Amino acid sequence: MDIVSPPDHLPPPIGESQSGDLVKGVIDILKRRYLILISVFAAVLGLFIVALLLMTPRYSATARVKIDPKPLTIAGMSNDQPSMPDQSIVDTEVSVIRSHDVARAVVEKLHLDRTEEFGLAKDDAAAKLSPDEQLEAVINKVSRKLDVTREKSTYLVDISFKSVDATRAAAVANAFADAYLAAAVQRRTGSAEQQYAYLDKRLAQLRDQARAADEALAQYKAARGITEGGQLGTVTDQQIAPLSTQLATAQAAAAAAASDLAVARAQMSQGGAAAASSVLNTPAISALRSNRAQVQQTLSQLSTRYGPKHPQTVQAQQQLEAIDRQINEEAKRILGELQARKSAAAAQAGSLAGDLSRLRGEQASNARSSVTADTLQRDADAKHNAYNRLADLAQQLDQGARSSQSQAQIIERATVPLKPSSPKALLLIAAGIVVGATAALASVAALELMNSGVRSTSEVEQQFGLRVLSTVPLIGAREMKNSDAPSTLVVRAPMSPYAEAFRVLRSSLILSGGRSPQVVALVSTLPNEGKTTSALSLARVMAMAGDRTLVIDGDLRRAGLGALMPQRPATGLVEVLRDGRPVDEAIIADEVPNLDVLTAAEASFLPDDLFGGEAMAALLKTLRTRYDRIVFDTPPVLGVADARTIASMSDAVVLALKWNATSRGAVSQALKWLRLDNAPVLGAVMTMVSPKAEAFGALYYSRAYARYYQTA
Repeated sequence: MDIVSPPDHLPPPIGESQSGDLVKGVIDILKRRYLILISVFAAVLGLFIVALLLMTPRYSATARVKIDPKPLTIAGMSNDQPSMPDQSIVDTEVSVIRSHDVARAVVEKLHLDRTEEFGLAKDDAAAKLSPDEQLEAVINKVSRKLDVTREKSTYLVDISFKSVDATRAAAVANAFADAYLAAAVQRRTGSAEQQYAYLDKRLAQLRDQARAADEALAQYKAARGITEGGQLGTVTDQQIAPLSTQLATAQAAAAAAASDLAVARAQMSQGGAAAASSVLNTPAISALRSNRAQVQQTLSQLSTRYGPKHPQTVQAQQQLEAIDRQINEEAKRILGELQARKSAAAAQAGSLAGDLSRLRGEQASNARSSVTADTLQRDADAKHNAYNRLADLAQQLDQGARSSQSQAQIIERATVPLKPSSPKALLLIAAGIVVGATAALASVAALELMNSGVRSTSEVEQQFGLRVLSTVPLIGAREMKNSDAPSTLVVRAPMSPYAEAFRVLRSSLILSGGRSPQVVALVSTLPNEGKTTSALSLARVMAMAGDRTLVIDGDLRRAGLGALMPQRPATGLVEVLRDGRPVDEAIIADEVPNLDVLTAAEASFLPDDLFGGEAMAALLKTLRTRYDRIVFDTPPVLGVADARTIASMSDAVVLALKWNATSRGAVSQALKWLRLDNAPVLGAVMTMVSPKAEAFGALYYSRAYARYYQTA
């Protein structure tokens, strides 16, 4: 028996191109589940449409009010306001509009408690309520239909009201605006009157206090003899300033005279009277010094010419001494004048200092009295200021109490709406479309997550390491119209996609590498996975290709292959293996030339191991010499042991997987057993694949290959 190992590389089956692509996978799911998508979407959208039809139309009317945050305008007073709206003021007024008192005024004005929409039903529950409780219930119902919103960054407030009656919606919205304005006026004037009454009493008290403060200040000044000397302070303060200036001047003069005298004395003590700068700088001294210089020069010439004892020399010497005596006398006279000037300046400075000291004493006494006087003055001024401010405020409040000016105004009254505001048909239908699409996609996603069946060739290859040799499409009702079974399509429509799938499978087996397998076993994990139909279809394709082919029904307990034949033989595979009957008695010819069928005469439930004995080995050896290809139809691997025995004696094993049905766990367990038995598992064939599924190539290849097929 030739054993064929799985090939290292096989040409990709139909639909394998671009496997693993996410977009392709999503489209594959949507195409397969389109009925669920449409059903769920239509059901959800239908519910939204029914809800839309059952909803009562409601009309919304809006009145627009402008809030004025400025205080009451008073004649002659500035009334500035900030450039940006005060959020707190507008929010406060919005809360006032929503208040219980305003709603009560509207209900009572329009008699809304008598309307069918807001009035209470005449039942036992309403009868148990008092009139006040019934009115409160109506007010609450009306308040729930009210919507008050502020336009962003403005002083405009929209008052909207919803009602089943368009006229009533406009009337209630306008009534709320009117009631708010009336409440605002009442609140403002009432508050102003109360405040004015309080301020009037307070003004009388402040007036008495200001008068008492003025009297106390006048009495103190009179008692202390405090008089004002103009705007520069008291008389003493005005005398001190110039006297301080005179004293400074006198002291400077005395200091200068003393300095000149001291310098002159110091110079005279060192160099005589003639050396003093104060003396040398006088006109008389300057003239004497000029004469002395001339005499000195004459004396020097005479001494040189005649000698010191010459009469002219002696005379010149006497003239020089006379001039020096005059210089000394003049210097002493000037020094005396400096001494007298110093004494006079010191005396004047002393006199001024005495006067200034006396005035400063008087000033200190006046200052101590002025402190108390200033305190009394500030107290009197404070009382006058408080009185003036309160008088101004009282004037404003008096005007406010007499004025009906409101802090808001209606700039746009509500009009009767022509179309209902709710339900919003387009928005509700759009929401139904979104919710329906979401629910449909969620349903498909849930079904896909709960489904454990294999769906793609890449999944089989990546998870189980098993190449998919071919994908067999699911036969639709149109293709089955003229056929008794799918296996007859390979004969009735040999150029159909179904027949082509088995030709691909045959090519994959023949071109698998090494020696082409002669005995091929089709196995499955569970029943009803299309294994029997696939075995017969593959055998017919092989026979139509010119191979002498035999298909053997190894599923003795169901004998499904015999049910596809026009008639069952009297002798079957069981009789051949157990009783030794000739195999030719059990073989019948198929309608396809070159194809024979060996099946069971009837379903058999025997405990004998018919396939594991020598009889089966001898039979298979004989059949190998008579046929080019032998195809085994086996029972499920996970349910019947015969399948593992047949697989172990075959040249190649092909695992049939029902698309979107065979569970991953079953595939894993079947492969584990087959590999444990050293069965030559060549690959897998996916059966009953939806033509719209990615595994069959519907996304990319089916349309491109349409001209290559003939379904008739």
